[in-house]
Amino acid sequence: MPNTPVKDMAEESALSDNDLLYGSTDESGGTFLDKKVKVSTMRKKVGESMVIYFTVEGNSNRESYRTRNIGATGAYRFTFIVPDDFLSLVSIRLIASPRSGAEGSGKDIDLISSYGADGEALNNHSESDTSSTYQIAASAGTFGFLDLSSVFTGLAAGDRCGVFVDHKAIGGSVDYYKIELKYNRA
Repeated sequence: MPNTPVKDMAEESALSDNDLLYGSTDESGGTFLDKKVKVSTMRKKVGESMVIYFTVEGNSNRESYRTRNIGATGAYRFTFIVPDDFLSLVSIRLIASPRSGAEGSGKDIDLISSYGADGEALNNHSESDTSSTYQIAASAGTFGFLDLSSVFTGLAAGDRCGVFVDHKAIGGSVDYYKIELKYNRA
């Protein structure tokens, strides 16, 4: 499959080719992120900051969307790469929608991250948050998000990142759509 650029969400003239990221997909449909090939992301400028969306590997369909569904007691690992023009983190979150039983507050979800740059250990930075509870969305079938900022406090340009999301009997499943990284540019 050829690597083709993803259409930019901002006006085409607003970003140069240096602002685009590219990607490739393996035979099983998993996305690998690499700075040397074009990646499956969408990216747009927002003032002095940038927002980039990383596609998650889907295993389920919800309406017309392809999602990664995690059950009430399920877990999954998500990955992404921090762009080279990263200066500081504004926010990082998983765009999500709870199904029946997973909506509302007080959902016990553990987050564990590992990340590092070229030449560093895979777990040069490792953080966890196993005490926070979350509200992804107030109602089932509505868009919300899972904030990942607590486990990415030391992000730097070029970091390769993984985050383990572990549902602890949250009452229902959640569909995850994209990783949204908002950052200030260098």
